[in-house]
Amino acid sequence: LELFVDEDSETEKAFQSLVGKLFAKNYARLGWDKVAGESAGDESLRGIVLSKTLYAENADAKAKASQIFAAHKENLAGIPADIRPIVLNNEIKTTNSAELVKTYRETYVKTSLQEFKRELEGAVALIKDEKVIAELLESFKNADIVKPQDIAFSWFYL
Repeated sequence: LELFVDEDSETEKAFQSLVGKLFAKNYARLGWDKVAGESAGDESLRGIVLSKTLYAENADAKAKASQIFAAHKENLAGIPADIRPIVLNNEIKTTNSAELVKTYRETYVKTSLQEFKRELEGAVALIKDEKVIAELLESFKNADIVKPQDIAFSWFYL
């Protein structure tokens, strides 16, 4: 349903509220950290719960995601892999910062981890600044930033 709701509309706010209510119990139960002995189902569910709780603009979840980001700001790859895309996405959505996009792009160029590259690409695609989006599209022409074989994947996000 999220795909059919206009961004920044009253309908979206109402939908976010509903989503927040639907995921509140599992957010309280699962939180951000793995627990010894938890089921594989709970481990898998955590990512969905965190993502939807952030979509619902839950203040606690947003603060915790930003806290995790701040703790790993100098080593983004050090964010636990199961929550890393959620944290990276939240930070872009929260700050809408061109400087943060630049940091993600620099990290993208330096890393050899394909999964991490995709997470960074997915996160930068969430920026709302049209000038930054134009710069991202222009960067596709530079093979030192985005390898030709990765362009299709990058386009998928933008």
